[in-house]
Amino acid sequence: MVTEEEVLELLNETADPELGIGIVDLGLIAECNVSGDYVTVAMRTTTPRCPFQPFIMMEAHRKLLQLDGIKGVEVEIDNEVPWRPDMMSDSAKDRLGFNPTRLDMGTQQVPEIQVGVDRQ
Repeated sequence: MVTEEEVLELLNETADPELGIGIVDLGLIAECNVSGDYVTVAMRTTTPRCPFQPFIMMEAHRKLLQLDGIKGVEVEIDNEVPWRPDMMSDSAKDRLGFNPTRLDMGTQQVPEIQVGVDRQ
């Protein structure tokens, strides 16, 4: 019997076309269930109107049907809980610069920008 871990490992081979990072590492999998020879996956997208949504869903569906012992797959979108950067794995955060605790920020300061000042 196929396990949820095997399903997630295979799903992570489906990468977001823009970022090149697996959809599991990006935190796009909201739910994954294996029931005998049937897999259901609920996924979210980084934005509700992601233009790559159909592609990612079809690619995930295609990959899961390649698993021995799987006869049926359902992949649906569930944006009820919106995606947030903290849903990513540490490796995805590192690659995209979302993990400030792992970055050496040094003593850099953000420059002050004056608003409403005439710059003639």
